[in-house]
Amino acid sequence: MNDYTGYLKKRILIPLSIIIFIVMMIFIAATFWHIFEGIDKETTLQMQVVETIYQGDLEADASLMRSSLNLIARDERIIEAFLQRDRVQLLNLSNTLYKQLNQQSQITHFYFTTPDRINLLRVHQPTRHSDRIERFTTLEAERSGKVSYGLELGILGTFTLRVVHPWYHQGELIGYVELGKEIDHILGKLHDALDVSLYVLIEKDHLDRQRWKEGMQMHGREASWNDYPEHIMVSSAKLYQSLPKQLEERLQNPGELRFREPVNVSIPEKRFKASFLPLEDVTQQQVGILLVLNPTEHWFESGWRILSFSAVLVLSVGGIVFILFYLLAENTENTLTATEQKLEDEYERRTDLQQEHILSLQESNQQLESTQNQLQQSNEMLAEAQHIAHIGSWNWSIHDNQVIWSDELYEIFGLEKSINTLSYEYVLQLIPNSERRYVDEVIQQALRSGEPFQIEHTIIHADGSTRFVRDQAQLSFDSDHRPISMLGTLQDITEQKQSEDITIQLAHIFDNASNQIYLLDIETLKILRTNKTATQHLGYSEAEFKQLTYSDFLESKDVGDLKQSFSALDNDTLKELRFEADHRSKDGTCRAMDIRVQRSRLAIKDIYLVIALDISERHQYQRDLQYQSLHDTLTRLPNRALLLEQLKNEISRSRRLNSCLLLLHLNINSFGEINDTLGHDQGDQLLAMLAERLKNTIREGDTIARTGGDEFALLFPEALFDDRQTVIDQLNHALLSPFEIGDFSLNVEITIGLVSYPEHGDSAEELLRHAGVALKQAKSFRSGYESYHPEFDQHSVRRLMLNSDMREAIDRKEFSLYFQPKMPSNPAHPINAEALIRWQHPEHGFISPAEFIPLAERNGYIQKITRWVLDEAASHLQRWNKNNCYLTISVNLSARNLQEAGLVQHIRDLSERWKISPEQLTFEVTETAMLNDPDYIATILDEISSMGHGISIDDFGTGYSSLSYLQRLPANELKIDTSFIQRMIEDEDSAIIVRSTRELAHNLGLAVTAEGVETEEMVEALTSLHCDRLQGYYFSRPLPADNFITWMEQHRVNV
Repeated sequence: MNDYTGYLKKRILIPLSIIIFIVMMIFIAATFWHIFEGIDKETTLQMQVVETIYQGDLEADASLMRSSLNLIARDERIIEAFLQRDRVQLLNLSNTLYKQLNQQSQITHFYFTTPDRINLLRVHQPTRHSDRIERFTTLEAERSGKVSYGLELGILGTFTLRVVHPWYHQGELIGYVELGKEIDHILGKLHDALDVSLYVLIEKDHLDRQRWKEGMQMHGREASWNDYPEHIMVSSAKLYQSLPKQLEERLQNPGELRFREPVNVSIPEKRFKASFLPLEDVTQQQVGILLVLNPTEHWFESGWRILSFSAVLVLSVGGIVFILFYLLAENTENTLTATEQKLEDEYERRTDLQQEHILSLQESNQQLESTQNQLQQSNEMLAEAQHIAHIGSWNWSIHDNQVIWSDELYEIFGLEKSINTLSYEYVLQLIPNSERRYVDEVIQQALRSGEPFQIEHTIIHADGSTRFVRDQAQLSFDSDHRPISMLGTLQDITEQKQSEDITIQLAHIFDNASNQIYLLDIETLKILRTNKTATQHLGYSEAEFKQLTYSDFLESKDVGDLKQSFSALDNDTLKELRFEADHRSKDGTCRAMDIRVQRSRLAIKDIYLVIALDISERHQYQRDLQYQSLHDTLTRLPNRALLLEQLKNEISRSRRLNSCLLLLHLNINSFGEINDTLGHDQGDQLLAMLAERLKNTIREGDTIARTGGDEFALLFPEALFDDRQTVIDQLNHALLSPFEIGDFSLNVEITIGLVSYPEHGDSAEELLRHAGVALKQAKSFRSGYESYHPEFDQHSVRRLMLNSDMREAIDRKEFSLYFQPKMPSNPAHPINAEALIRWQHPEHGFISPAEFIPLAERNGYIQKITRWVLDEAASHLQRWNKNNCYLTISVNLSARNLQEAGLVQHIRDLSERWKISPEQLTFEVTETAMLNDPDYIATILDEISSMGHGISIDDFGTGYSSLSYLQRLPANELKIDTSFIQRMIEDEDSAIIVRSTRELAHNLGLAVTAEGVETEEMVEALTSLHCDRLQGYYFSRPLPADNFITWMEQHRVNV
């Protein structure tokens, strides 16, 4: 009997004690995990905040300095002093501004630099100048033409945020203006905001020791170069005087700070988490480290409080549980001991009684089990053998007509085994009618003769299908030699019969297949057998084939050693080998074949099965399709797709050889009229004849293609842009003789668009599109040929950008109004001026009105721009009126403006809103603008004129106005176009046009203004013709408003 005293106590209380201890350890581990996890999360968040504030302050400072530079760059006095290279005046103008920027924004650097990066003036250090600026920010501004900014490391190891502004004046780069400020104030801001200590460490590799020491002494700072091997500490914002010992040791060991993972450090009674932020200059090169110490002492204090409370709780609860389990275990031990004693006594009594019965039964069971096992093994082996061979056995008792089947026989017939009463007649019904009589006669003959039999016949399966069987049997006789039973077997041979049928069918398919089939010996690749298709196509007899190996008539560049290639099928990973090659027939002709090779098994050996499909016609069809897809059907020339492919190849070749190429895109003038007049058949004949002539003009290696309709493209590799005239002359010469089309003799002219690589694009698609743009441009200008110009490309990237930026240009104050004087030929008359809009784009610089005004007319933004110009001109007139300066300003109106429904009302409101006289505002309208709906335009101009505004016909002589139409307009002035004025001195025809226009205008009572006056000779000629006003660069270029007033004061003009 087991003694349970103390047993349960040990089994229960020892694990319980271990559990209490483990729980205590888990509380301790969880507490410390909480502390360090909290420290890590706080450190990560702290570093994100540090980096965000650091980067945000840099961006804010850079933005403020860009704004300051923008204002400085627009100051006309500073511009004038800079252009005059007057350092004293420039210093006087900018020194006060520098002091303000230094006090308000901590600006420490202020530079003026010429376009070639020679420093003209350091406002913060006037005595140092005339050196070349080689800093990255200045070089980047020079390269990009845009504002450049970034951090750069100074000789003292301090970071300076520098902003360099390219300085444009009247569309030209005149130099660079630069502001800079040191970033130490950002450390102070981070220190105050986050209550952390910060140290800036600079790598010595980026500093010159001697220059650094001299700089530190100049600024009265301690030059501690040897404190650390790889770094110097240039600035700090800290809570404690000393750096933790662990960090001091890291700084003393070279390479330690290259591992930037946060570390735990401490000083007496203080703990910190040290993190490292890489410091990069404007070139994104790391030059130092920002060391951040985040206090973590509060996390440990909180952890110890949690740990103390957890320990008391676990120990208290654990003690109570321990006592309860101790008492329960002791009571249970006593009960188990008494119960066990009773059970042992009863067990011994029953064991003796059962032992006697067991011995007696064991002997009987052993004998019975041995007999049953032998019988079961025999039955199982017989059933398994019958199942494997699909053979069932049967026994027919003749005297009582009962038939007994084996299990397998039920399977063969598909019947349920529950049918256990079978008769001879029942079994006969399972045989088809066509064979039933035959089977019955065989069995009856066996009964008469006493001989065994074997026959093959069919049976009807329970599912209705027919099965083939082999049936054999023999008789058993009694002592009088009378048959008493028939014992037989029946084998299902359906699969065997089907295999025989399939073999016959496969042999037929093999011989009559449309593909060539070969059976090859694996070792020698000799041909064992072929089909009729192979003998017919290759011309060898079957006997001749057996003398050949497969490689004897296989020709392929891709297949090397045939035996080695076929051996890849010898493992199970590759099931089929497929390739294309030629079969060479007996007469030497070759045909392309799609060949498949498999490894197969015959009765006694493995062979290679080769099936070859004749694909010669498919190849020819594919070649025809490919040719048709890349060539024009009518002219047999390459089409657009093939041209693009050849153009890509030539561009790649030109790029390698550093050469050029020319691409011409041309079409036939008035080809549509030829088609409409003579018919499309004659038009196609003309296209084919033109293609032949063009082919005769090009060199070997040049390409001509038909890109669609009446359009052709010619590609000239290794041709310079300067060769274009020679090429065009050759083409025109080829077209001098007329084309004989039926009964007609046609003279054909062409229009050409021309581009070159790499000047007009660096991709095939781009060059071809630009050639199309140039062709449209040539047709528009009717010039015969034109090369590509981006300003006429409605889909260029620059135009898309300008279209987008234009919508915000007014809000960003990028537009400004310039004024050009219109000088009276009579000094007693007052001066007038024309208001001209200018766009100073922040990235692209000065944008010509000739470029953005047509864009605005197409995208509909011209209305908003015109209203801005009207309001801006009226605003200037109001301001000048208050200063007793009364002027008449003319503003241009486009055709789109004149179609605007609210234009008249807006003009009507101008005088009242800005308190100006209507006579002070004149509107200039071109002849072309009036051609669209002239009656409506005349009505609009009548309304504007009735308010008191003047109307001027601009660019007169370039449009199509008739005298009668001119009489209908409420015009006060004609402006003769610049093209006539600038040619009048040397071109008599232009001079006649100018005189006739002046006489016509005066006869109609209109004033005459001549535009484009640039020389004194023009002034004298126009004055002698009594032109009322002269306008042009001879007097002044267009000027900003303030400069325009200054110009008038300097010239003491009459206003």
